[in-house]
Amino acid sequence: MTIHGHLPGLHMAGNEVLDNNIGRNNTVGDTIGLAPPAANNPDLRTTGILVGSSTHIAVVISGNHIHHDYYGIYIDGLVRATFGGNHYRRVHTQVKFT
Repeated sequence: MTIHGHLPGLHMAGNEVLDNNIGRNNTVGDTIGLAPPAANNPDLRTTGILVGSSTHIAVVISGNHIHHDYYGIYIDGLVRATFGGNHYRRVHTQVKFT
């Protein structure tokens, strides 16, 4: 599952990722491609949920079952994420901030 905001100035308010069962994702990697002012940090591992943005966004990520990924959740750029009640199984790193 991916949320991208590639350019600054986008309106991307109110995002929620709730109550999903997420298995192996992002099997070929994701270059993300964020424009400045965000740094662009490609995610080259399997990842359950990826949120990257060049504009300030807030996202709630809660109640998800994430399994069989290297990263459970990968956050890149200007993202404010709120977490709660996520469950991880066979995930190397639960949450990665870049």
